Parts: sequence; C-alpha cells; structure tokens
Amino acid sequence: MIEYQNITLKPITPTRINKFLGLNKSAIGEVELKLGEATKCQNFRITDGYELEKMEGYTSALTDVGTGKVYGSWVGKLNGSKVLLYNRGGKLYKYNFTNSPTLVGNLNSSYTDFFYFYGKVYILTGSNYYSYNGTTLASVEGYIPLVAINAPPAGGGTPYEQINLLTGKKHMTFIADGTSKKFVLPEEEITSVDHIYLDGTEISSESNYIGANTTKGEVTITSGKTSSSSPLPADSVVDIYWTKTATTNRNYIVKNKHSFIYGGESDTRVFLYGNPDNHNREYYSGIAQIPTAEYFPANNYNDIGDNQFGITGMERQYDRRIIHTEKSTYYGTIESSYDELGILNTSFPVYPLNSEKGNIAFGQTAVLLNNPVTICSDGIYEWLSSNVRDERNAKNISKRVQNDFDELNMTTAITVDWEAKGEFWICIPSVSTCWIYNYRNDVWYIRTNINADNFIIIDNNLWFASTTGNWYKFDKEARQDKGTDTIDALYELGFYGFNADWIKKNIRRIWVNVKPETKTYLDLKYQTDRTGLVDIGEIKRNILDFSHMDFAHMTFLYDLNVKPFRMKLKAKKLAFFKLVLRSNKALERATILSIDIKATMGGEIK
Repeated sequence: MIEYQNITLKPITPTRINKFLGLNKSAIGEVELKLGEATKCQNFRITDGYELEKMEGYTSALTDVGTGKVYGSWVGKLNGSKVLLYNRGGKLYKYNFTNSPTLVGNLNSSYTDFFYFYGKVYILTGSNYYSYNGTTLASVEGYIPLVAINAPPAGGGTPYEQINLLTGKKHMTFIADGTSKKFVLPEEEITSVDHIYLDGTEISSESNYIGANTTKGEVTITSGKTSSSSPLPADSVVDIYWTKTATTNRNYIVKNKHSFIYGGESDTRVFLYGNPDNHNREYYSGIAQIPTAEYFPANNYNDIGDNQFGITGMERQYDRRIIHTEKSTYYGTIESSYDELGILNTSFPVYPLNSEKGNIAFGQTAVLLNNPVTICSDGIYEWLSSNVRDERNAKNISKRVQNDFDELNMTTAITVDWEAKGEFWICIPSVSTCWIYNYRNDVWYIRTNINADNFIIIDNNLWFASTTGNWYKFDKEARQDKGTDTIDALYELGFYGFNADWIKKNIRRIWVNVKPETKTYLDLKYQTDRTGLVDIGEIKRNILDFSHMDFAHMTFLYDLNVKPFRMKLKAKKLAFFKLVLRSNKALERATILSIDIKATMGGEIK
C-alpha cells in the first residue's frame, strides 16, 4: 500500500482491453467512453469475439460489359441455373458466373426493381413492367379477366373477376337464347373485338357471320356466314374477348418502383408501391386460377395514411406487413372470406402503428434478427413489436454515430444486410463511405473507399456495383481494394482514467496480443491529457506462406501460436491515456486480440 497526503492508495490493477466496442461519437467527451469504445473506427471490423480485425479488400467481380451505372440487380435460379441479372445503362444483362455477361434486351435508364414470382423474374423501371423467363424479355401485357359469366344476349350476367389495371383486354360469357343474334358488352367505345369462342372453340367470319359495333359495344353472331343466317342455337356458350384501351389504368401499375411479396402463410401476392402519381397507395395482385404477378384488379389497393407522405418501404415481421411512409408507420394483416358463389375473397387491411417514425430512404428498409430496421430523419430505428400502437415500438440504434448521420443526406442511403457477417451496411455514395452496424454485437464501424450504387449478396459474399457501373466483390484473401488501393485501418480509443481520474499515472509498458498471419503490421501511438500523439512503435509479424510450395519436396516447422508484443513507452504524470492503432501498409493484415496496459500511481492531480 502507498500512503500519500494522508490518503491510502491501492495499486492500479493492470487494465486489459479484450472487447473492442466500435464507434461511439455520442458522448459529451472522450473520457465518457467505455473501455474499448473508439472515437474513430475505419476499415477495422469487430469480430463475433469482439476482436479488432482489419477488413478485407475487394476485387473485380466480372468482365465489364456495357456502359453507364447499374440501376438494379437480382440473383437467383432461373430455369434451374443460377444467374445474375442487372440493368446497366438501360440494358438488361445476364451473367451465368462462367462466361462474360450477355445482353438480354433494352430496359430504361432508371431505378430498377427485380423480383421472382412463379417461374419468371419481373422488372419494374418506373415507366414499364417487364418479365423475363430466362429466354425472352417482354413487356407484361397482363392477365385477361373474365368479368362476367352466364349473361343473356342483352348483357348483364353475374360479375366474376375485376378488370385488370394492366390491360384493357377482358372477356365474358353469354348463354345464347336461340333467338337473339346481338350480344351486348358492358362497355361502349371499345377498341376492338379480339376473339369469339363458341362452346370452347374459336370461331371467325369464315364459319360464322360476325359483326361488331365498337361504338355501342355490340357484337352480332349468326350460325351461318351471312347476317340473315339463323341465330346461334339455344344454350350455346359464347365467350367474347375485347379490348378497350386503358393507358391511364396501366400507368397505375407500371409507374410503381418497388415490389414486396406477401400473402400470409404462403406468399401468393405481389404488392407494388412508389408510383409518384399516387405515392401513398399500394396495389396488390389477384389470384387468377394460380397466383400471378400479371393481374392487378381495379379494387385491389390501399391508401396508406394521407397523400402528404409517400410509401417508402415494406418489410415483414412474422405474419404482418410493416409499411413505412416518410413520416409514419403502419401494419397490415390478411383477412379472407367466401362469397355466395363460393369465391374466396381476400383483403389486406392496414392499421396505424407509429405516427412519428417512418423511413426516408426509398426502398432501403431491412429485417435484422426478425425486426424491421428503417432510416428515419433522426436516426436508424429497429421495430421491436407490431402488436399494438405504441411510440416505444421504435428503438433508436444509431445514437453512437448519429453525429455523422446528421451531416449527411440520408435519403440517398443505399443499404444491404450482409447476413453472413451480421452486418447492416449503410452507404452514402456522395462521400464514398459505408457505416456498418454489426447487429450480432451491437457495435458500429466505418468502411471507406466504397463508391457503390448497388449492393447484392451472392453465395454469402457481398458484391457492389460502383458509381461507374463496374462490379466488385469483397474477398477475404484480398488485402487491397481493386488490387491497388491500400486499406487504411484506424482505431482511436477514448481517453481512459483507469478508474482513478484524480491520481497521476505513469505507463512504461503495454502488451499487444496479435493473431499470427502472413504479413501483419500495426502502428501504435498514444496520447495523454499532457501530450499530443506520441509514437510507441510498430508491430511486424510475418510467417511463411505455403500456398505456392510443394510439400512433397520440403518440410518446415513454423509457429502459429498467439504472441503478445511488449511495447515500451514513457507516459508520465497523466490523468487520462488513449491508444491509437493503425494498419496502413499495403498487403499487410492486423487482428488485435487484446491489449494489456500496466499503470503505476503517482500523487494526486493538482
């Protein structure tokens, strides 16, 4: 024991940092940080064991073809083969992971959303709606609904299916009465009569007389080739297809920018949103014998809130849809019932959940560990529950880095969930930087030198398209970006007072425990309340790499044991102490497992 000025002081227990806690910029001062928290953490990852690991680099992912930026992408199996589809410069390309990408066809030079549904990939560009079956790229014409059944020749009948907003085409069935030759459609000013089926067989004027009054919407059919021929036999079933051009209706669907697949226990519906003309409206697909993304009934829509704020994102939380606007959040459920015809009718009612928090980055929501995450105007929020309306449903998870976000335009954010790493990436292209939330450890860190316009996960690996349209992928073996750019990894801890802020401390030695790897480099500096940055020294550790050697002709013994490095320094009479760790040499790695600091006491701080 040491007695100083009538105060008995205990020796300071050696301090060990074996849990690195990432960025925290929310504290009033650096002395408020927890041991292990940092004021700067760039290009270092916090591992599952809370070690500090220099991040991997990225390399070119495929042979670049075409020009312009990448507006959207999709990866998955199509006709049994895995492919990457992407819109670059307004053209659709397909990459089969073997040969160079091939041109499929023309799209639009605009934000593009892809989704897979029942054997086809569908593509929204904000002005058109395409499908791709692995062979043919086509504009979606739309399912032709059967709008009425069993009508008498004078019209009417039993309503059956709603019109499809995607197309002006429709059909209905009549029961011939053996007297009438004229069959009256429910629409006037039609564009054309397209097909007529008699008892299931298509007929034409070569076998029957067929006349059409498109102005009145009337079709004349006889059993012979002349207008004076006999009417069709009684009880014949007549199925008439016609078109009434409906450009306005089609625009309700094709001008949407985003999709979401949902349907309760089975995902049988496609929800579309992001139409600038109806920006708070969602449209959802109908069932036409089988689920289809080509049938959007006229009444299948919900208006989410008022028209001041548009829908900006959708996610699933268990069996519910969570719907976000720029200002607020709602939840949606599914309800089903049968009508008098035995037809199953399904609705998707929507209810308010939170009137203060929503999402401002269009289409950039995610689900992390079963909870939706959104970008709000005042932070990144995790949605903990959607059972009841409660402002506490939304938890701010970005307080430690919110100072950074306050200086940025977060509406431009591009996000991706790298689930294999437990990382949620938020990229701001204008500053070439990503903020990364490790949701397994609840820590934040930064990755620089990322000029990304589009992210995608392929085989648990993170790929991104640069702002110039080139594709790159992160590679655990890559030690540079693009093969040439040095990765500058920096970790600056906060000031630490060793739980005795009022006592002078002296530090002569620290021990740094690093993981043995081929070429390891780490530069260490310290700073106190009495000094600026002071060099401690460098750690270099290289081991022999056998990757290019023939073991049949040589044998080496080498040491892969963890080794602590003792570093000497002369930090005197300090109240607070901080370490700065840096690894900025090309081709070198650095994984820091722990740091031990031995401080001895002096007198009281005066």
